[in-house]
Amino acid sequence: ELRAELAGWDNQRRQHEQTIGDRLSMQESALISLHQIFEKRASDASADSRPIKGLSETSITAQQKTQELRKHCPDGLDMNCDTIMKLRDDLETRFHALQNQQ
Repeated sequence: ELRAELAGWDNQRRQHEQTIGDRLSMQESALISLHQIFEKRASDASADSRPIKGLSETSITAQQKTQELRKHCPDGLDMNCDTIMKLRDDLETRFHALQNQQ
């Protein structure tokens, strides 16, 4: 009877160890899966950051060029206005001269 009881306990212990082993295996598989997901997300994030960095640099360059153009624009406009005014004055002078000759 003692042997039968010990054999029963031994059987229960083995079943329990098997159950624990199965659970540990499932948890290990789940952890490996999660680890792979995190690695993929990390690589996706780094892959996404490269184009964003490129866009940021392009945007900064465009902004700097725009600022340079804005500096030159008023100077060019002022110069064009002065030229137009001189041409208008010259045209009016010639027009008056023609009217006086007639």
